[in-house]
Amino acid sequence: MGKLFDIDGPLMHGLTLIMHLVVINLLTILFCIPLFTAGAAFTAMHDVVMRLHNESDVAAAKRYFAAFRQNFKKATLAWLPFLFSILLAVFYAYFFTNWKQSGLGGVTPAKVGVFAAAFLIFIIYLYVPPLMAKFENTVGNSLRNSSILMVAYFPRTLAMAAIVLVIWTIGLLNIALVPLYVAFGFSIPAYLRAYIYMPIFRKINPDAFGGPGDGGAAGGFEDAESEEEEAGAAESRG
Repeated sequence: MGKLFDIDGPLMHGLTLIMHLVVINLLTILFCIPLFTAGAAFTAMHDVVMRLHNESDVAAAKRYFAAFRQNFKKATLAWLPFLFSILLAVFYAYFFTNWKQSGLGGVTPAKVGVFAAAFLIFIIYLYVPPLMAKFENTVGNSLRNSSILMVAYFPRTLAMAAIVLVIWTIGLLNIALVPLYVAFGFSIPAYLRAYIYMPIFRKINPDAFGGPGDGGAAGGFEDAESEEEEAGAAESRG
């Protein structure tokens, strides 16, 4: 019982994790307000989430700001096509729901095509922020690798999609839960998804988290943290 309340015990560890998840959720909401920065916000969130899974001492807010700055350009470039697709899907969803005015009722090939495309874009993007947070790569290769992983690990992809869709559907159907979603709406789904994608990253790059893996890469993955350390060493030598 004494260990439960120790500073390094499970209770304090759990409370610290909750605090970190609230902090990164609030920061993500803040940086998503200008929609074009949401990609960098999601990438920074996943950077911290992976560290929470893998490290015992994480300065969540400090690391979030560092990851946001570090990944801002490439994460924003990758996000903008998805943002456009989301806005287009919302427009079509509104158009199709007003079928009495538009003359389109019931299920049509156009409806199915639009929502199938929207779902495909959604599940591809599930991998983009964590890949950009963990691996140094170009925007094009990150998008390509996300598409490859989406197909190669399709059951895991569906599991991640289910986490996001179920949690947010519950929230949208119950307005009383808004305060809970302000605290955890983005961070909890991201934290749960990390249980699914981190083993994939370990298989792709055995050194990704310092754990075992079987090697193999989908387009060349290099640890972004290693790149950062190498750049710092080069600057100090200069």
